[in-house]
Parts: sequence; structure tokens; C-alpha cells
Amino acid sequence: MTQPSQLPDPVRKPLLTLIMVSFAGAGGLMALITLFVVLVSLWTSVSKLSYWDWISAPAVVVRHTASEQPGTRSSPGSRMYCAIIRFSDRTGKPHDVNSTCVTVDGSPRRRGGGSGLSSPYWKGQAVTVWYDPDNPTNTLIAEQKPQFNPFEAINWLSMFFGSLAIGLFLGARMARDGLQAPKS
Repeated sequence: MTQPSQLPDPVRKPLLTLIMVSFAGAGGLMALITLFVVLVSLWTSVSKLSYWDWISAPAVVVRHTASEQPGTRSSPGSRMYCAIIRFSDRTGKPHDVNSTCVTVDGSPRRRGGGSGLSSPYWKGQAVTVWYDPDNPTNTLIAEQKPQFNPFEAINWLSMFFGSLAIGLFLGARMARDGLQAPKS
């Protein structure tokens, strides 16, 4: 195969220019995608700051509601479960709250009337609830409070797109250096 430096000058320069512009444009696009992924990941982490002053309390599931989404031939059905919990806030006032909803995807099995999609909550289950002290109806069932972590922005997706951007920019630089090098 012929090397770019062995090509005649009328072919070599436009080819290297096209390669340089293409790689630089693709590198710029990858850099923008990387920035977008980092910003979305950082925003997700910043949204956890809303739990900053929330308080935990022991709670019990008094009942749960379920709504079923039937499946199609190509996709299985799903069921959404919402736990109704009872807890007392820091003042001792009891609250019954429709809390965290969970969607369970799966293939419903209709044998014996059962669905095969089981609830992650059951009546009488002890859970930890996090609630907003200013509005105790805002709750989250979780063992630990979601924490702000700025390093969540540096995830595998941002590393992947960032690596692509760097590689493409290096390719554009190599093409530019080939354009600037005297023909041997």
C-alpha cells in the first residue's frame, strides 16, 4: 500500500487536509458528547443535595398497591408497586404515606392465578424511610440517604467518549504534521 508521503503532492495535501478536518470535527463532537455526559452525571449527583436535611425514621409497610402493565408478544409485562408506609416524624406525629414506587419487569406467569411478578414490599415489613422534616409526605425508602458525589461525573461513559475525543484529536494532529512536513 502506498504511504501518504509517497503520494503525489496534488493528492497528498487534499487527502491529509480531509483527514485532519474529519478527525478534528469528530474529535470536537466526541468532546461535546463527553461534556454532555459529565454534566448530566453531575446534575444527577447535585439533585441528591435535596436530601441534605432529610431525617431517617423506622417505618412499617402497612400495605402496598400494584398496577399491572400488560406485555406484548415482543416485550414482557411489568408491575408497579407502591408501598404505603407508617412512620412517626421527629415530633412523634404519625404519618401514613404512599412512598417509593418500584417497577418490576418480567414475564408474567399465569398458572394458578399468580403473576410471577412479586412485590419488593410486604405488609408488616420494617423499612428505613427518609423524609423531609418540612414536608413529611415527601419520603424515600432507602437504607442510606443518597449522597452528593462530584466524582459520579467521571464514569465509564465519560471516560469512553473522552478517550475517543483524545484519539481523534491526536489523529488530526498527525495529519496536520504530515501536511506541514516537507515532502521527502
